[in-house]
Amino acid sequence: MCFARTLERHREGILNHSDYPIHTRRLDGINNRIKLIKHHAHGFRDDRYFVLKVEQALDHNANSLFGGR
Repeated sequence: MCFARTLERHREGILNHSDYPIHTRRLDGINNRIKLIKHHAHGFRDDRYFVLKVEQALDHNANSLFGGR
């Protein structure tokens, strides 16, 4: 019964992972890349420019980030 309760508590996360199989190491890599851009972005006058830089940095990996190749 304990295992069944654990599965029930984590059901949503388990199902989400099957729909979106993004692993923590990939997310950490993305977050680190964004932090690096943010560090280099000191002095950017426009938030839209920052968003464009993030999109540009992640664009070549967009398909691989979400399981496609």
